[in-house]
Amino acid sequence: GLRVIDVSDPASPTEVGYLDTAGYAYGVAVSGGYAYLADYNAGLRVIDVSDPASPTEVGYFDTNGYVLGVAISGDYAYLAHGYGGLRVIDVSDPASPMEVGVCYTGGCAYSVAVSGDYAYLADGSDGLRVIDVYDPTSPMEVGYFDTDRYYTHGVAVSGGYAYLANGYAGLRVINVSDPTSPTEVGYFITYGYAYGVAVSGVYVYLADGGAGLRVIDVSEPSSPMKVGSYDTY
Repeated sequence: GLRVIDVSDPASPTEVGYLDTAGYAYGVAVSGGYAYLADYNAGLRVIDVSDPASPTEVGYFDTNGYVLGVAISGDYAYLAHGYGGLRVIDVSDPASPMEVGVCYTGGCAYSVAVSGDYAYLADGSDGLRVIDVYDPTSPMEVGYFDTDRYYTHGVAVSGGYAYLANGYAGLRVINVSDPTSPTEVGYFITYGYAYGVAVSGVYVYLADGGAGLRVIDVSEPSSPMKVGSYDTY
């Protein structure tokens, strides 16, 4: 399900709302008063969070598969759909989401990030897929980066770079300034199993499995450097 946490005091986060859903929540994106939940076998759930204390489901789309990740851009939700690749859902009417496009890939899509006219898909053992979504009804793969069969579980994009959570291969930094020709420019091997990634400014935050949280300075993308960590045990 969905849990809403008040982080106005970062030192003391507090749960203020909760909604049980039909599936198993794998990912979430928030935009314009709505939370969009990648709810595994229950598809995409659209939840009104305008009142954080009382989240309410207002719409859903059953993908007849497994939704593992979601990103929102404009009126569209982009779904990482496991072995079903990328699914594009029109959510301009949150009560009635409608699929408008699909792009099948070779791997298992775990996570997705959208920047400009491109969706970046963490495609499991098939690495990074770059998909042109300028026309959301006709998404088309235009670029690919092979991560040597290390599983790509997470992706975040900022400033012309894609940051990959790449399992036992840690963090990979990919130059995507030319989306048709992604190129690795740096990497950082961690002690755990990199599963999720987020980027803010010059820092990457890596969910590193049993090794906890890693904070990595990417101000020089070719030489990522760990600056902090937090052991979750």
